[in-house]
Amino acid sequence: MSGQPGGLVRAAVAWAARWLTGAVGGPARFQIIAVLACVLALDAADKGTVGAVAVELKESLGVSNTELGSLTAVSSASAALAVIPVGVLTDRVRRVRLLTAGVVLWVLAMLAGGLADSYQWLLLSRLALGAVSATAGPTLSSLIGDFFPPGERARVYGFILSGEMLGVGFGLLVGGNLAHLLSWRAAFFLLALFGTLLTFVIARKLPEPARGGQGRPRPVGRPRPVGRGGGARTSC
Repeated sequence: MSGQPGGLVRAAVAWAARWLTGAVGGPARFQIIAVLACVLALDAADKGTVGAVAVELKESLGVSNTELGSLTAVSSASAALAVIPVGVLTDRVRRVRLLTAGVVLWVLAMLAGGLADSYQWLLLSRLALGAVSATAGPTLSSLIGDFFPPGERARVYGFILSGEMLGVGFGLLVGGNLAHLLSWRAAFFLLALFGTLLTFVIARKLPEPARGGQGRPRPVGRPRPVGRGGGARTSC
C-alpha cells in the first residue's frame, strides 16, 4: 500500500505526457514546445523569485522598499531597450545559437546577483539580466512562426505560455522557501543551475528550422503535402 500513491502519480504523469504528445502532434513537436516553454518558465521564475526573497534582501543588504522596486524597474527598462536590437539580430543569425547564448549570459548575470554583497552590485546584475532576457521574446516568436503553420500557432503558443505561468509559481514557491530555509543567494544559484541545464537542452534538443516554414515538423499521422499533379512537391 505504501507504494500505491507513488504508482498513481507515475500513472498520472505518464497519462498527461501521452495526452500532451498527442495534442500537439507527436514527440518531435512536443520536444520543441517543451524546450520553448522552459525558456519562458526560467524567465518568469526569475521575476517571481525576486519578489519571493524581498524580506531576505532587506535584511541582508539593507534594501528599502523603493530600492526593491527599482530592481524590477531597472530589469524591465533594460529589456525594453534591448529587445529592438535583439529583434534585428534575430532576423540575421541562427536563432537557436542566439537563444543559447542568451541563456548562458542569463546564468552569468544570475550568478553575479547571487554573489552580490551590496545593493549597487545587485542592481547592476539585474540591469544586465534584463538586457539578456530580452533575447527570449524575438527568438521564440521567430522560431514558433517557422516551426508551426498559422492555423496552429495560437494553440501551440498557449501550450508554450503555460511554461511562463508555471515558472512564476515555481519562483514564488520554491524561491521563497529556499530563501527562508537557506539564503536568498541559494534561490538565485538554483535558478542559475536550471539555466545551465537548459543551455545544454537547447543546444542538443532544439533544431534550427528553415526560415519561411519549409522545415516544419509535420503532425504524426498527417500526410505530406502534395503538388497539383499529385506527386510530392519539389523545388527547381
